[in-house]
Amino acid sequence: MRDTWEQVFLKMAELLASRSTCGRVKVGAVLTRDNRVVSTGYNGVPAGEPHCEDLGFVNHTSHGEYSRTHELHAELNAVLYAARHGVPTGGTTLYMTLSPCVACAKALYQAGVVRVVYRDTYDRETDGVDFLNTHGVPCEKIEAAT
Repeated sequence: MRDTWEQVFLKMAELLASRSTCGRVKVGAVLTRDNRVVSTGYNGVPAGEPHCEDLGFVNHTSHGEYSRTHELHAELNAVLYAARHGVPTGGTTLYMTLSPCVACAKALYQAGVVRVVYRDTYDRETDGVDFLNTHGVPCEKIEAAT
């Protein structure tokens, strides 16, 4: 049976996640419009910075975040790559392996993303999904691609 577009883009996000050098969680994101890829991203450090795996991993801070905070989230990397190359993000759908945090959800909303599809919920935290849903951006959790 032929995969749906959602399955295809989620599989792509899973493949992109394999590029991450984060020792804690690997996340991939695919930004699409009209069933075409607009931009992609995975969680990692800004271009030119040493990767976490090269520096050694750091424990969580008291706020529950890594103390090596220069890492960018996958969805933000996808949006920023599009912006850097003049690719409009308004009206796009984002496919992710993990639900967005609230800070990235705000950035997605500001960037004009109109729908988010994700595979897993981050740490049972739904603040990002709740923010997007409240602001008219539907978020849908779908099963892992096979």
